[in-house]
Amino acid sequence: MPAALAIVIALGNTTGAFVLSFAVQRDLARQALIPEHLTWIFPAIVDSAILGATIVIISKLNMNKRDRGSYIALAVSVVVISILGNAYHAYHAAIAAREFIDGGGTSGSFHSRPPLQRP
Repeated sequence: MPAALAIVIALGNTTGAFVLSFAVQRDLARQALIPEHLTWIFPAIVDSAILGATIVIISKLNMNKRDRGSYIALAVSVVVISILGNAYHAYHAAIAAREFIDGGGTSGSFHSRPPLQRP
């Protein structure tokens, strides 16, 4: 039973991370002025490449060293792209929030919507 619980927790964490990462990457596409109806493509490419490379690496553990290295390089590359995109987004969101608060806005509370609001 502990193994099943660990799998459920891992799937929950993976799903949550995917959803948040997808949202942030889609927002990055908007910031890059990609038309709204196309903004889903960037996170779909990055996240599906991560998923696909991971599945191949795990399912083909006995593949030749060169092929395995190629899939590992792909997985590492797209994970780095995802991490850097998320970090860039978080950094600029923090700067915007600080400027907003310095300009007289308040951060609100955990339950307020939107999270930043003018007094």
